Amino acid sequence: MKKRLILPILALFVFTGCKQYFEPNPNNIDKKVFVSNINYTDIADFTKNTTTFKNGEVLPYNIKLPKGFIAIDKDLAKNGSILLVNGKKIKFNSLIVTAKKRNNLIAILFGDNHFELYDLNQDKVIFNNKLGDVLALRKFVAQPYFYNDLLLIPSLDGKLIVFDLKLNKIIKTIVVSKKDYFNNIIYLNVKNDNLIVASRDRILVISPNMVFSKEYNIKHILVDDNNIYVFTIEGDVFELNFALKELAHKEFKYANIISPVFYNNKIYFLIAGTRNFIVKLDKDLNQYKIDELIEKAKENNCYNIYFLQTDVTFNNGTYYIGEYILKLK
Repeated sequence: MKKRLILPILALFVFTGCKQYFEPNPNNIDKKVFVSNINYTDIADFTKNTTTFKNGEVLPYNIKLPKGFIAIDKDLAKNGSILLVNGKKIKFNSLIVTAKKRNNLIAILFGDNHFELYDLNQDKVIFNNKLGDVLALRKFVAQPYFYNDLLLIPSLDGKLIVFDLKLNKIIKTIVVSKKDYFNNIIYLNVKNDNLIVASRDRILVISPNMVFSKEYNIKHILVDDNNIYVFTIEGDVFELNFALKELAHKEFKYANIISPVFYNNKIYFLIAGTRNFIVKLDKDLNQYKIDELIEKAKENNCYNIYFLQTDVTFNNGTYYIGEYILKLK
């Protein structure tokens, strides 16, 4: 009996302790690329739209925030439970996760998974609602989205709340994910009258006449005017149309894909592991190029392979990787 118990336990240690990394065919590596030290202060935090450095500077906007504040977008910044808007600090009772402003209205999502609608003209909260309980979050949390007379609130427990601004009430709740944790909404956008919303395990497209749904282990999503690109935890890239039909698929086995972006009508992304790479991929997923990234450590003149295990953000053709930059050509 003891032997039968011991063997599965040993196997568990073996398999959980052996992480596999992406290793391209050497013939597919185009060249080695050195990243440059910019002597910049470290990244304090970043969203899909902004990067805030520890000195308060914000990309891509030419602004500098007071100490401790993190940019949400060009209009809003946060510091714990304080929201900064138009130079004015507004104190709330809960930790702010994200927010979105349109004209005099600000939709705010809090860490305890409740949201509030704040009216700058009245200088008060005009609506608030508690959503479901939350156990854990993914890094990226989608911002609320103003769409015509509607406000779309991406909850932290896998739901999309549709709020009617004229009626000042919730008119619909859409369940995107039923997972117990890490199921916050990570993507929310409207393209060509298609509402696109995704959690870590499911993507929905809601068109005027149809609802489409597909399940993946989602890490990132990119959307252009024609297609949706899903990047999975396993290292797969899928090209889908707005009916979620798979048009193309490219596998980068075991790849830890970081910060995919559109640039010069191509898809770029980084891969982190025991070796680090940058991939340039055609939008049809047919042609691609892989370059290996190298960072030369300053102290001992040797190579540091772990520099990519840090915050990464992209702006105007440049990846910011901790205190380093990588300019795309």
